Amino acid sequence: MAIQGPFLFCLLGLACLSAYTEAAKTSHSKRFNRTCFPNGFIFGAGSAAYQSEGAAHIDDRGPSIWDTFTREHPEKITDGSNGDVADDFYHRYKVAYHTICKHEGKISGGVNPQGVKFYNNLINELLLNGIKPLVTLFHYDTPQALEDEYGGLLSPKIVKDYLDYVDFCFKTFGDQVKLWVTMNEPNELCINGYTSGDLAPGRCSNYVGNCTAGNSATEPYIVAHNLLLAHGGAVKLYKDKYQPYQHGKIGITIVTSWFVPKYQTSANRKATFRALDFYFGWFVHPVIYGDYPKSMKSLVGNRLPRFTEAQSKLLKGSLDFLGVNYYTTNYVESAPSSNGVNVSYVSDRQATLTTDKNGTPIGTPTALNWLFIYPKGLRELLLYIKENYNNPVIYITENGMADSNNRSLPIKDALRDSQRIRYHYGHLSYLLKAINSAKTWLFFPLLLLTHERRESRAHQRYLRGPAPAKSSDEKCTRNGAQSDAGEDNPVLSATHFTLFSKVTVLKFQKLISENYKQNTNESVPKVTVLKFQKPISESYKQNTNESVPKKPKPEGLEVRDFSIANQVSHMGTRAPFLLCLLALAALCDSTQGATPTHYSVPFNRTIFPTGFIFGAGSAAYQSEGAAFTDGKGPNIWDAFTRKQPAKIADYSNADMAQDFYHRYKEDVHLVKKIGLDSFRFSISWSRLFPKGKVSGGVNPKAVTFYNNLINELLSNGITPFVTLLHFDPPQALDAEYGAFLSPKIVKHYVAYVNFCFKTFGDRVKHWVTMNEPNGWTMYGYSSGTFAPGRCSSYAGNCTAGNSATEPYIVAHHLLLAHAYAVKLYREKYKPHQKGEIGITIVTHWFIPKDQSSSSKKAASRALDFFFGWFAHPITFGDYPKSMKAAVKERLPRFTEAQSKLLKGSIDFLSINYYTSNYAENAPSANGVNVTYITDRATTLTTEKNGVSIGTATALSWLFIYPKGLRELLLYVKKNYNDPVVYITENGMADANNSSLPVKEAIKDSLRIRYHYGHLSYLSQAIKEGVKVKGYYVWSFQDDFEWDAGFTARFGLTYIAFKDNLKRHLKYSANWFKMFLLK
Repeated sequence: MAIQGPFLFCLLGLACLSAYTEAAKTSHSKRFNRTCFPNGFIFGAGSAAYQSEGAAHIDDRGPSIWDTFTREHPEKITDGSNGDVADDFYHRYKVAYHTICKHEGKISGGVNPQGVKFYNNLINELLLNGIKPLVTLFHYDTPQALEDEYGGLLSPKIVKDYLDYVDFCFKTFGDQVKLWVTMNEPNELCINGYTSGDLAPGRCSNYVGNCTAGNSATEPYIVAHNLLLAHGGAVKLYKDKYQPYQHGKIGITIVTSWFVPKYQTSANRKATFRALDFYFGWFVHPVIYGDYPKSMKSLVGNRLPRFTEAQSKLLKGSLDFLGVNYYTTNYVESAPSSNGVNVSYVSDRQATLTTDKNGTPIGTPTALNWLFIYPKGLRELLLYIKENYNNPVIYITENGMADSNNRSLPIKDALRDSQRIRYHYGHLSYLLKAINSAKTWLFFPLLLLTHERRESRAHQRYLRGPAPAKSSDEKCTRNGAQSDAGEDNPVLSATHFTLFSKVTVLKFQKLISENYKQNTNESVPKVTVLKFQKPISESYKQNTNESVPKKPKPEGLEVRDFSIANQVSHMGTRAPFLLCLLALAALCDSTQGATPTHYSVPFNRTIFPTGFIFGAGSAAYQSEGAAFTDGKGPNIWDAFTRKQPAKIADYSNADMAQDFYHRYKEDVHLVKKIGLDSFRFSISWSRLFPKGKVSGGVNPKAVTFYNNLINELLSNGITPFVTLLHFDPPQALDAEYGAFLSPKIVKHYVAYVNFCFKTFGDRVKHWVTMNEPNGWTMYGYSSGTFAPGRCSSYAGNCTAGNSATEPYIVAHHLLLAHAYAVKLYREKYKPHQKGEIGITIVTHWFIPKDQSSSSKKAASRALDFFFGWFAHPITFGDYPKSMKAAVKERLPRFTEAQSKLLKGSIDFLSINYYTSNYAENAPSANGVNVTYITDRATTLTTEKNGVSIGTATALSWLFIYPKGLRELLLYVKKNYNDPVVYITENGMADANNSSLPVKEAIKDSLRIRYHYGHLSYLSQAIKEGVKVKGYYVWSFQDDFEWDAGFTARFGLTYIAFKDNLKRHLKYSANWFKMFLLK
């Protein structure tokens, strides 16, 4: 898969996210992206020759033990498949990066020039694309010729042939390859190839597994011993002969789980140490200290080979870095000794590994029965290594998870691997914690393409990686192509492969590239595996969650690399050397500081109820423009922005806005392109009735416009959700009698909405009487910062107004107007139009700043004054008691008839939620300079003890606090008769930075994390019984944001205000597009 062209395009959208879950510990202090990691930290993805290359019998490639194993023992592969074609990386490396190899495994047998040419071409292709190769020299796939001649790794003869092979690789490719891995997961090969017989060459004792030959008590240790000596010899060769002038680094990759005592007994803790020694220390202890762990020497006895003094010296410190592959964690409990009966490597360790305790899995299950998601284990493992193994430089060379290979899924659904996003988010979060106390410098998520994955009872790994190949997700050796970290389709010929970027790739790409301004010339390593397989001629010249066994002190662990398991998802063989490429994937921005501790289901629209509506919103004044076109009359904002321009941050107005009036078809097309179900817009009262009254005449061009807009939406399968009043009553009525300051407004409003119901109600089935009447009242009549700009002189810079009385008067008339509109609709239109009607109220969530009684009461008052002001009358027919007690006679009273009219006057309640505040008690004003603000006797703040309530945004009042949405919804359910709810606005603003080019400005990863977090908590609220039916993003486009003017951008769509209002979908729009795929 090429790191260019279509790949980069696909990588555009997703950022992820990281993830808000109920178990997340949320820290809102900084963004989660690659900038959290040290400068020079490398991100990549991996593959392996046999698992991805295919071309098994092409260009004189010799067979590996896996070619033989899959033919002789197809029953040991879950689906009976093999890697003959795999992802066809051999032919497609410019698109997906491939490898190749040859025959006998000895230099004396001759080199395969096609193999050399392939790897040279591959390395050159990587370097030309700014990608640094990280090359593994041996990845499970010994040449079959050597297996036949002397038993392959069972014989010490393998060491010399291996050294000849790697010598050729260093000489031929070392001028360009600067990161070498001698072998991948040698411990795993020994366990599953020579103990259980599940992997090639399939050897074991007959009491252990279904094998025709082998000895599970001795062969694993013999093979490990020979592998260690081969490694030690290769490192010495490289350091003595090549490193001085090639200036590269060399290491080894060991796979391990983390291990947690199942119960806190001494026996289980000791068993946990043994598991670490037998699994990880088996190879790491010799390469660090020159000998096997004491526990192994004690338990295995004379079956464990011994190193000579010279061999011990050769091995000790034989690495520049340690590659670690981590996938999951196990519980451990002590197991009894076998007492010499049916002895094997497994019985020697005297430890039973399980994945559940008392019926509860250790983590979220995946498609593989051994792999449960437990990100914390990565951090614990790294700290253990730091403490016990001389604090080495570390590369995380594999980390990933598998989806099932569901052949019935269409590709568009198979690409939605949101659980993988959360898997990597969680592991990256814990990796970052470890780095703060460890030396970690590279991360390679396993799998870029999906490929074949070998069987392993302990490690079966993945077929599904960030970018699936349409036909083969690589082969999954034992699991074949069934459980796949790649793609779910049957294996086809190479000519039928098509590459697709999964959601994971989109997310990783965006977040690695975003915010990464420094070191732009620095290439990113790509892991390759040189395959030890074909004879090479010496003369050939080519210029080409629980307690930790040992709690380390948090200092200085050095991890240099993190690799997503499977770039082209595989691990395999290819002649003279296997280039198991780690193609770049890309790190993701996730949600603000959340550290997820468990994961459950894919994160897309399927976690919401069937029929749940996703949409985005706009408003007439903010978007239509055409302020004085086609007979439109002025509204109060047209007047306000001219009379008091200083109250707009940039002195702007919405005369033009986005010109939605003329461009609605283009915008509806974008709504459809994103995949939204619904579009929320408002009707301009003064466009329909320029003089505000039906008697003043209707504007036919306005009727045509709204009819055309509604029809355009419906013809594109988009449901209109229509607001009848969004802050903008006609200026004519404000000039005549003060608009909502007068009860006269109710009659004129009802006449206006009657026209709307009659004219558009045959097609509009969701009506909102008014948007945020509480917000408009506060800012328009208490502080005077919104139109019409009225307040007391002591409350703000206003020429008229009364902040002590007018907010309550206006609110009272708005409530009555709402109630009469609902009554009209229910009696006259609903019976035959079959629609529904409600009101939209904006509110924050309020949290007591401290746990004092006064702060708790203050938080309750804030909810009453902010939300209950309107929600209480429409639910119960009267204002909240706290308001009546505090405001007294300044708060108008409802007559009995009015109360009855208001009570239950909604079919649904719309809520706009953006942020949360801390609340603490404020002293009473004692009748001096009284306002709506002083009445509530509550001080609202956004920080406590110097720490912000959430991540800051471009607006001083808006901090990201997704949990508040859930808390608010549960509060509404409990206190307001459990209404049907629509979230009609939720969003955040970026600053309008005019110096940013469009390509940078559309990278709105913080917005993605904002919506991810809020949707996560919304989903939780729904599961807890809140009847939420829809979610609308604010806003569909960047628009005129009231007193902020054009200084803030809320949109999913970027509007180039200085370039003919061109529309550009932001990254967040692409994220929603993937989220919404059906």
